[in-house]
Amino acid sequence: IYDTDPHFKIDPISMAITTEAKKTTLIKGSHNCERFTFEMPKKNEGHDMSLCDKVEIHYLNIGSGSDRVEDIHEVDDFQVSPESEDVLIFSWLLDGNTCKYAGSLSFAIVFKCTDGDVTTYSKPTDIFKGITVKDTINNSEAVVDEHSDILQQWYNKFSSAVEDATTYKKSAIELIAANWVASE
Repeated sequence: IYDTDPHFKIDPISMAITTEAKKTTLIKGSHNCERFTFEMPKKNEGHDMSLCDKVEIHYLNIGSGSDRVEDIHEVDDFQVSPESEDVLIFSWLLDGNTCKYAGSLSFAIVFKCTDGDVTTYSKPTDIFKGITVKDTINNSEAVVDEHSDILQQWYNKFSSAVEDATTYKKSAIELIAANWVASE
């Protein structure tokens, strides 16, 4: 789930995000071609962070003038590191929304423990402001879908569930038909 580039590290006390990664420059229009990997200690001031069942990356891409994207990416690969049981890792595959405008990309991460709809624990990080989004030349007239990260993730999950239901329905019909033919 994570790449071999230096990871972004989250300090358990200050909640500051630091990195030795050289990928602090992105290109406008990039989509699903860059992944940021994060790591942090499992224990945070006595709290076992692996119990967090919701991790959100709140990001802001600011271009010139009033151009800006404010969105949330829900992390789906939050886990204990295979290399150390004391470290948690997760990643963020940056989509077209994160690099929509040339300018800057800032983000903060929120870790939550929930009980149904109630948040029982919430711990945000400091804002990381060190990402530059550079401009490029793109002369093609491409149609770009503009979806919120969360909406796109929900759509993908829903589509997968519908596909699974269709497969199960087809299998059930075939089984019923086979049993009916066998009983005649």
